[in-house]
This record gives sequence, C-alpha cells and structure tokens, in this order.
Amino acid sequence: MRARLVPAFTAVKCLTLLALGFAAAMAVVLAPVVWLLGTTWMRNDLEFVRFLGLLEVVIFWFVVTSVSLHAIRVIRLKTRSSRPCVAELSPERQPLAAELTRFLEVSIPRLRGNMRVCLTLAPSVCFLRDARRGKWQICLGLPAIALLTLEEIQVMALRQAFENLRPVTPLHPWLGRVHHRACVWQNALPPHPGALSLTHNLLHFVAKVLNPVSVQQHAWSSAQVAPQTSPKILSSAGKKIIPALRYLMPYLTIYRSALRAGGMPPFAEGFSRLVRKAEASRQIELTPATPCFTLVENLWVYERQLTKWLVGEDCARDSKLVGWDDFSDALATDGWKKTAALLRPVLGGKHTADIPDLVTGWHALARRSMGVNIRKFTPDVQKGVVLQSLASVFAMMLVNAGWKLTSALGEDFSLRKDDRELRPFRLIKDLASGALPAPEFIRTCREASTADLPLA
Repeated sequence: MRARLVPAFTAVKCLTLLALGFAAAMAVVLAPVVWLLGTTWMRNDLEFVRFLGLLEVVIFWFVVTSVSLHAIRVIRLKTRSSRPCVAELSPERQPLAAELTRFLEVSIPRLRGNMRVCLTLAPSVCFLRDARRGKWQICLGLPAIALLTLEEIQVMALRQAFENLRPVTPLHPWLGRVHHRACVWQNALPPHPGALSLTHNLLHFVAKVLNPVSVQQHAWSSAQVAPQTSPKILSSAGKKIIPALRYLMPYLTIYRSALRAGGMPPFAEGFSRLVRKAEASRQIELTPATPCFTLVENLWVYERQLTKWLVGEDCARDSKLVGWDDFSDALATDGWKKTAALLRPVLGGKHTADIPDLVTGWHALARRSMGVNIRKFTPDVQKGVVLQSLASVFAMMLVNAGWKLTSALGEDFSLRKDDRELRPFRLIKDLASGALPAPEFIRTCREASTADLPLA
C-alpha cells in the first residue's frame, strides 16, 4: 500500500509545485498591468482594492497551510517507528528484575503484582502504562544498565514511578507527556527559514509553555525520592547518563555495521567499553566497576530481540554471536564499503591529493551523488553525509593498498602500514573544520606514499 501511495504523493507534489510556479510567473508578468490598472481609472474602485486584499490574504494562507502540512508530513515520517521494542525480564529468572521489583513494591505498595520490568534500546529509564495488559512497565535502556549500578537504576525507576503515581496534580503527568511529545516532534522538524509554519510555531509554543510543568514535576519527584534514598545516588546517575549520550549515536552506527556484517556482539558491554575508552583521556568516571548489565543472565537473548528494531528481524535472527575482540578489519570495512558506494561513481579520475578540493566543493559532490534526494536534507546533513562517505572512500583506499586496521572499539579508526599511521576520518574532519590546512594534508599523504592513489 505504501509503495502505491508514494508515487501518487510525488505526482501531487509535482503538480502543486508546477501550479505554484505558474502562479508566480503569472504574478510577475501581470504585475505591471495590475499596477497600471490600479493607479489609473480603477484607482478609486473600492471593489477592486478589496479584491486585491482578499487575493493577498488567500495566497498568504495558502502558503502557510502548505508549509504547515509539509512539517506534519516530516513529523509523521520521522516518528513513525519511534515506538520502542521491549523484551520482558522475568523476576523468577533474572536477579535484576527481582531486585528492582522488590525495591519498588516496598517503596510503593500499589505496584505489587501490577508491574513488569523490560529492556529497551532507549538511553535512560522510563515508567509507562501498558494499556494492553493493564500493568505498569519499567523500561530499562541498555545504555543505562551499561553505565549505572543497581542502586542508581533503582533510584531512577523510583523517581519515574513517583512522577506518574504521586504527581503534583493529576494533570501533571499528562502535561509532561504532551511536553515530551512536543519536544520530540520539534526535534524531528528541519530548521525553517521563516515563521510561516504553524506546526513549527505551535510545537515551539507548547514546549516553551509546558517546560515549567516538567521542571516542577521532576523537582517534586526528586523530593519524594529523597527520604527513601541518598540524593547523591540520583545526582550521580544523571551525571553519568547525560554526558554519555553523545556516544550513543556513533555507537549505534558501529553496532549496526557489525550486525549487517553477520555478527552480533554484546550491546551493553560494547557501549560500556566505548564510554570507558572515550572517558580515559578526559579523566572522568562514567562507568562503574560492576555495571548493572552484569546482573542479567543470558543478556544476549534479550539483545537479539531488541536488535531486530535496528536492522530487521531477518538480519537479527541470522547474526552470529561474536565478541568485541573479534571486531576485525572485515567488520569495519563492510560498513565503509556501503558508505563509500555513494561517492565512488562520481570520483572517477580523482586521487588522494584531490581530497582537499573535494572537501571544499562538497556541495557539488552532494548534488551529483544524491540527485533529487538532496532536497530531503538540510545543508548540514548533506555536508555530513558527503564527508562521511569521502572518509569511507579514503579508508577503503588505504585498506586496498595494504593498510591494516589497528584501532580498538571507542577509538578513532586508525590504519597502519610499516611505521606509518593514518586516521582517515580524523583527517577529513580536521580538513573540513579548517584545523588541518590543505598543504599539510597533502604533505602527510605524500610522506605515507598515498597521495597518488586513486579514490575510485
């Protein structure tokens, strides 16, 4: 059904654009005529003046409606699959679920026999109502149990329960959900050049008005938790989760590449390792010695259920269990090949020494490689896609020239040959930001004997 609707929508969109273009052209052509008529014998005709005013109002609201409906379509497309997949933990079989259930039932007696513990890919801990089963659902994100201890998970779950079961007023939970949904939809929208989108302005207004409600509810629930536990535990949990979120999207990219290469490494352990390696140079502590995921027996069974949300059920079912120590060249280069395929057809005759010019002219590469799809992305996204693809082309060129991957999980990809080492993704990033001058990049490549290697 979806495949039949897309061409129909595309046809309607093209016809609408043609009609708007024709109307704009006619407006430009007829503007002198209208001006002449309006300033001569029809100058004092009130009906004509009213007609022009009504026409302006109709055109204005037509544009506003078109922009607003386009924003609604973008929200629908980007949030279509935002409903998280969950895997239930049995209290009889899993120590983590048993400890968490016992703690919450003692703290809030009305939860006895009326809750279940689940794992998700969400970044934190949430407390939801399962309408089908009529029970409350504690959703533990795999990134959260990779970074937090059992005590921190218990406190975060208790605060979420208080937000829903002991709110400031009965309206606060509902208003909090509306605020959260408005923020999610607002983040899904591309930046608008003007203020013509009613959808964008309405979401911004709702998020701004309801933000104090969410802040008040968080403060209230934290105060409710304080008598039953140490405030330092709740504070330390927030200090771990928030800084670590910056590593989640890069980690999901790595993990998705591993799944598509046929291997399924442990998700929680990998995220914990990545954050630990990334934090080593910053002298901060985000990962405990014994994170909470170690309390889940046979965690890989539940991770397999959740990974089908990332790559599809067939790919998740056929993936083989592997360790992160098996993160070999083949696993990394599989993702590079797929990313580099976007630019390879337009890089004929180009060499490594031409990369600075390609980075400078990224917009031309985007137009040639993306074609009509370029209009679906903002300029920042276009630039990011082109630079990522160009770095993948550079990395694959080095692999084909005999360079070996030497970096571990959580580090910048580095390749080594003899006594030379190159970090292709870091070099492209520094080149694009201006931190690395073009002559310095070319000199580095010439010293590594890669300046004259073809990119395609």
